[in-house]
Amino acid sequence: KVGELCLLAPTVPEKYGGGGMDAVASVIIHEELSTSDPGFGLAYLAHSILCVNNLYVNGNEEQRMRFLPDLCNGSQIGGICITDPDGGTDVMGMKTRAVRQGHHYILNGRKMWITNGNINGELGDQFLVYARTEHGISLFIVSKGMPGFSMGQPIKHKLGMRASGTAEL
Repeated sequence: KVGELCLLAPTVPEKYGGGGMDAVASVIIHEELSTSDPGFGLAYLAHSILCVNNLYVNGNEEQRMRFLPDLCNGSQIGGICITDPDGGTDVMGMKTRAVRQGHHYILNGRKMWITNGNINGELGDQFLVYARTEHGISLFIVSKGMPGFSMGQPIKHKLGMRASGTAEL
C-alpha cells in the first residue's frame, strides 16, 4: 500500500515510479514511520534513501529503468552494503574486492549488519554493494539470485532496532 502511494521512493521522479517529492517530504515520512518503531524507520530509510535514492542519483538511465520501478512500487526491497565484518564503519579499511573479468566484475567479500538483508528469513532483493576496485571504491548493483550471493547469518536478539531485518551477506 505504501508503494501505491509512491512513498517508498519519495525523492525519485514519477517517471520511475517514485513520488517526485523533495527532501523535506522524505524527512517527514521517515519521522512519522519512526514514531511507531525506530527499527521500522531504519528499514524504510535503508530502502528508500540508501538504496533507491542512491540508485537514482548514481545509476545510469538503463539501470534506473531496469531497477527503480520494482523498488518504487514495493515488489522488491533493497538495501546498501558498506560495512565489512572486521572493519566496522572504517570504509577506507574495506576488504571486499571486485576484480574485473572481461566486461564483468567478480566481487569477493562479506558485508555485515546489512539492513533489509534478512526479510522474514529471506534475502532482500536488490543491494548496492561497495567494493574496492582498480579505481578505488566502486558501487555495484547485486541482485538476489546472482551466483555466489547469499544471506549469511541473520542478526537476531539485537538490543535495539529489532524491526530492522539485519544480516550478514
